[in-house]
Amino acid sequence: MNETNVPYNGKLHTRYEINQMQRALERKVRSAKRKYLAESEAGLDASRSAVQLKAAHQQLQQFIRDTGGKADSSRTGVAGFGRSAASKATWSNRKIIDNANRY
Repeated sequence: MNETNVPYNGKLHTRYEINQMQRALERKVRSAKRKYLAESEAGLDASRSAVQLKAAHQQLQQFIRDTGGKADSSRTGVAGFGRSAASKATWSNRKIIDNANRY
């Protein structure tokens, strides 16, 4: 656990350091999900939150691929953010991306 044998961003890290970095990214995903849910429930436009959620999730997935870690969906889960909220966030994000690509 104390051996610096995991390469990431050109440096060697211990498995503990990599785990801590992954936990920080998982917290970021949970935070983005909570923000999306809060804005949706308040009746606000949550499209920016959907984009932030997608970016946070992609960053976590890329980190996991780069370090050879394992994804644990229970660490990114948020109460109330089920299949319906996830699909709405995905479509909201997709609308933003499509509009950006048009211009």
